[in-house]
Amino acid sequence: MATKKYYCKWQGCRALLDNAGYCIKHKELAEQRQRLRQQQRDDAFKNAQRTNAAYYRTKEWQVLRLKKLNECPLCCVCGSKEHLHIDHIKAPRGDKTLFFNENNLQVLCAACHRLKTANEIANRQDDSKIRRFIHSYAVGKTDD
Repeated sequence: MATKKYYCKWQGCRALLDNAGYCIKHKELAEQRQRLRQQQRDDAFKNAQRTNAAYYRTKEWQVLRLKKLNECPLCCVCGSKEHLHIDHIKAPRGDKTLFFNENNLQVLCAACHRLKTANEIANRQDDSKIRRFIHSYAVGKTDD
């Protein structure tokens, strides 16, 4: 009985393998590419501008944050009760009015918040696309 063969996953490579993945020639290149992409994602997050840092230390923010958590004690994407964050739907970028606007706040768990932030930084997409991306990742389906 013949065993199933797989092509190398490297684009254009026609090497046949016993297991799915990369051939010897492309395995290290694929790992290097993956490390580089991860480093770029990490750098983008580390270098993000934090223009609202002073607002987070105000009494007004602490009260607003607790109010929002009491109104909605679950992640609005996946429904988790663990490690909840208050997220700005539209980034205020130093705009105090937008920062303290209750309609611009949502509750997200740490995992969904991390995904949303990373996606915002990487793609600078509009809010509806980010919400659909997080929802599809967390729930495993799309709204389309």
